Amino acid sequence: MYEKQLLRRPPMYFRYAPPLTGLDEYSPEDLPKEPYKNAPRYMRSVYYYWWLFLKEHEGYMACCSAAGVGDYAKLYTDFGDIRDDDFMMWWKKTGRHLFCEPQEERIYPFPHPHCDPSDPTRIVVSLPLTRDFDRLTAELKQILKPLRKKVPVKRPTKGAKYNVVTRHVLSSLHQHHKVWRLSKEHPELPQHEIADLAGITIDDENQSGTDAKAVKAIIVSRYMKQARCLIDYVGKGYFPVTRITPRAILGKSPLDD
Repeated sequence: MYEKQLLRRPPMYFRYAPPLTGLDEYSPEDLPKEPYKNAPRYMRSVYYYWWLFLKEHEGYMACCSAAGVGDYAKLYTDFGDIRDDDFMMWWKKTGRHLFCEPQEERIYPFPHPHCDPSDPTRIVVSLPLTRDFDRLTAELKQILKPLRKKVPVKRPTKGAKYNVVTRHVLSSLHQHHKVWRLSKEHPELPQHEIADLAGITIDDENQSGTDAKAVKAIIVSRYMKQARCLIDYVGKGYFPVTRITPRAILGKSPLDD
C-alpha cells in the first residue's frame, strides 16, 4: 500500500504507486520500474497510463467534446473532461479520488483530542523512539496480535472506485501507447517502419532484410491489437486489459453501479 501525504488533510492510500512529485520521499526500490530511462516521476504510475489510454478512446473523447453527453456519460461523471494534456492537474482535481482506498480510522499520538483511553477498541502504548525501528515494530506486533483476537476487525466493504485489474509493466504500457500513436500519426508508413520509429529491435543476425521486416511487422501488429484492447476496456472501466477477457474474471465494473 502506498501512502500519499496531503497538506493539512489526512493521507490517501493507493494499492499501486500514485503519481509522484518532488515532495514524495519514496526510495527507488519501493517504486515500480520507470517506463523508460529518466522518465518524469509522475509516469511511474499505472494511473498515469490509465488516463493516457482513455485519451485514445474516440467515444470518450467525443463525450468530452459534448460536455459529458453521449454513450460514455456515466464514465464522464467520474473522469471528467480529459482533453487537457496536464495530467497532474487532472490527477489532483479528479484522478486521485477515483483510485484511492477508503479512509479508515487513523492512528493518533497520545495525548490527542481524538484519542480516548477508555475506548475499548483502542489501546495506549508508550514507545521508546530511540529503539531500532524493526525491533520496535516487531514487539508492537506481538502486543497487538492477542488483542486483535478480542476485537472484531473492521474491513472496508468496498475498495477504491476503480481498481487495476491485471498485472502490468509500465515499460510495456508505454511501448504499446508509443506504437499506437506512431501508427495513427503515420498511417502511410508500413509496420516495419513504425517499429523502427518506436525503437523496436530484433536479433536479425541470422535473418535476411526481408525476414527482419516481416518480424517487425508482426510485433507492431501485435502491439496494435493489444493497444486496441487496452483502449476498448478502459472505456468500460477496466485497465489494463490487453486481450478479450470474460467479465467474470475482471469482476464488476464501477459503471455497473
